[in-house]
Amino acid sequence: MRTRLGWLIRNVLRDSTNLPFFRYYKLRVAVAGQLPALTLVPAAEMPMSHGLGLHGNAADVSPAGRIDSLRAALVSFRVTNGLTGATERSERISMSIPLPNMGLKNLKICGSEPVLGQPLNAIFDNTGGIDKVNLTWNRAFDESSGERDVIRYVLWRRKLLPGPPEVYGDPLTSVAAGFPNYLFTDAQNLEAGATYEYQLAAQDCSPKLSTPVTSTAIIP
Repeated sequence: MRTRLGWLIRNVLRDSTNLPFFRYYKLRVAVAGQLPALTLVPAAEMPMSHGLGLHGNAADVSPAGRIDSLRAALVSFRVTNGLTGATERSERISMSIPLPNMGLKNLKICGSEPVLGQPLNAIFDNTGGIDKVNLTWNRAFDESSGERDVIRYVLWRRKLLPGPPEVYGDPLTSVAAGFPNYLFTDAQNLEAGATYEYQLAAQDCSPKLSTPVTSTAIIP
């Protein structure tokens, strides 16, 4: 990035998968009766803005819904050493930044890496003829005791088979903390006969992630 005064920052590039620098999470209830979860806002729903002056008014809608439902920004980019060819070195960085004025908990003083200390259970479900995976877990150690600084849980999914195993990419979703136990149902583009694996981590407000736990392999 260059300004009239010179270079402000160098060698920061668009994500290697050509993602935009900024994307946003919106609070949604994906399945009736479940806890609200954070999902990425599709480009078709952007931009969002206030239509009325009163913040939080249910009538304040944009074509895609209220801007009040935005909860976090996902920033993705790539940094390089500025060289090209065989001497180029780069690293992909992706981080979620909470929007503290958009309904999240008050930020706490965060210290060391949060401790999850709970398994991630994954069970295939075909109720109603719809393939889905129910993911359940209990509160992290650092949500109910310890530093008590967990503000959300982050879930990832990857396909193991067929073909070579995928790497874990962007989070599948994140779920706000504050409940005695958790349930998230994944029904997003599951392929019949494919094998999937899920990971879960607790996140504090710094935003540090706990060591993730991995589910057993699931075949829809």
